[in-house]
Amino acid sequence: MCNISGWVSFKQYNESFMKRNFTFFATCMAFLLLSFASCNNFDGEQKVPAYLRIDSVGLKTDPNVFGVNTHNITDVWVYVDDKTIGTFELPATFPVLKEGKHKLSIYGGIKLNGISESRIPYPFFKPLIIEDFGLYPDSVVSLSVPQFEYYELNTTTHVAWIEDFEVASVTLEPGAFNDSTVSMERVSQEEGAMQWEHSYYSGKITLPADTNKYFFFQSYKSFDELPTNGAACMLELDFNTNDTVVVGVISYKHNKATLHDLVKLMPTDPDHDTPNKWKKIYVNIGPIVIDNKDADKYKIYIQSVQRDPRISKYYFDNFKLLYRER
Repeated sequence: MCNISGWVSFKQYNESFMKRNFTFFATCMAFLLLSFASCNNFDGEQKVPAYLRIDSVGLKTDPNVFGVNTHNITDVWVYVDDKTIGTFELPATFPVLKEGKHKLSIYGGIKLNGISESRIPYPFFKPLIIEDFGLYPDSVVSLSVPQFEYYELNTTTHVAWIEDFEVASVTLEPGAFNDSTVSMERVSQEEGAMQWEHSYYSGKITLPADTNKYFFFQSYKSFDELPTNGAACMLELDFNTNDTVVVGVISYKHNKATLHDLVKLMPTDPDHDTPNKWKKIYVNIGPIVIDNKDADKYKIYIQSVQRDPRISKYYFDNFKLLYRER
């Protein structure tokens, strides 16, 4: 859902905008110069662009189906009349060489595996589409916090696993490589735990200082239905830690387990002075599944080793394993 909060003359807007962000203005001018070189981007003799402004976006979910609506949408992928306008990191104000009513499509973008150089439109979010969107030369049209949604569950979109720690029976268990003295607990309303609408509990692991203790927790459930044909397969999770964590996949073939480290999560609170700094990441599971498509099943794991002279605390929430079919 999109709300148009209004439009103003670009000349009026530009006075304050130039003061705040000269670099962006220079980028826009370069974009325009390149665009002028291509007649395909013009509506007839149009020389003055319209401008579209998106400061932030949101995510709307049914908590009973997709869990809570935490997200880390960093970019928007924009199309007008199904033609690419560009990819823009939020907040963004960008030119469009169109005027009048046009079809506007916006896709929510994420950093794959948390890497800035690997930005993609998230395949599980529906695009926002406005069929008759008004564009006005020399004016800025603002969209007020567009709300993305997941695709509905059907024969092509699936939720394989959700662990949000809202029920007592946690679906993460100690693995064979876990220190027998280390456990995971459900916590609520304490410093470091997530406080979010429809989210009251988080998972917490504590490793004492200077002990070289370690943990290894894996999904209790194994997954044998993940796509091996290249279709999207993603793990979402929220984390808040003062030490590093490795996220990976266990593949099983004839009861032989193989570990595949995927992503190292850097601490959100490395200086131990910001205990409520949560972050969300989208981990691409697909390549491991494809490379091990003859496996019988898979599990998700998290692991870490305590090497800090201070106590290491690890909070996790909203594990979500999604996949699609071609």
